Amino acid sequence: GGKMNIVEIPAKPKEQKKLRVAAYTRVSAEMEMKLHSLKAQEDYYREYIASHPDWILSEIYSDYGISGTNKENRTGLNRLLRHCEQGRIDRVICKSISRLSRNTADTVAIIRQLKSLGITCYFEKESLDTGDMKSEFILTTLAALAQEESRTISENLRWSFDRRAPKGDLPNYEVY
Repeated sequence: GGKMNIVEIPAKPKEQKKLRVAAYTRVSAEMEMKLHSLKAQEDYYREYIASHPDWILSEIYSDYGISGTNKENRTGLNRLLRHCEQGRIDRVICKSISRLSRNTADTVAIIRQLKSLGITCYFEKESLDTGDMKSEFILTTLAALAQEESRTISENLRWSFDRRAPKGDLPNYEVY
């Protein structure tokens, strides 16, 4: 009988699936539009995600010129959440909790919704990663601070308005 050559084929190493990472950015105030344009933020996130070899950019979702107090009119955020529900995203990164929402209830609801889908969030400013969190205490506290900050801002604006109104010193205000 002839001798058979047996060639051993090594098992393929299991392909490590890349994490599909999405970034969410919201540019609201006039001043911020000048300082950090949407394009600059998007470029930053492209580079940031590319610098992690185990990540792949899913998409950058943005809301431009919109307040973060109400999520109803925020098409970028709503698209991001819809794509999360559809299983297209594994991780979301955001500059800060207040970028995601200035409303505590919304923030906590969004993060719990993503957590239930197995999606982690990373907030850069606070160095908060929902994947590492043992408790929601930190998140709830930070979200409460963001809401308080928003309330203070609107109170200050109202105070300023109330002070200027009697003098007729208001933008686009005509005295007849």
